[in-house]
Amino acid sequence: MDGGTCSVAQSCNVTPRTKHSGLVRGREIEKVLHSYKSKDWVMFFVTWKRSYLVGAVSSEEIKHVYPKLIIDYIKSLKLND
Repeated sequence: MDGGTCSVAQSCNVTPRTKHSGLVRGREIEKVLHSYKSKDWVMFFVTWKRSYLVGAVSSEEIKHVYPKLIIDYIKSLKLND
């Protein structure tokens, strides 16, 4: 490995998460930064209140809890076109 980076062919020694994170743990979303769509699902990359971490939350998890944040994010995309 070179300076902490690794490729798919190399072992990165990544430990899978066994604990829930984000909304399941009761964290509050501050802002939606980005979204990613793949086939039938959408993931939103969000910042959490009182944290510097960025998390990924599925549209199914976020749409009923934070509908205004999703609407504001989509409006911001349309303004940037």
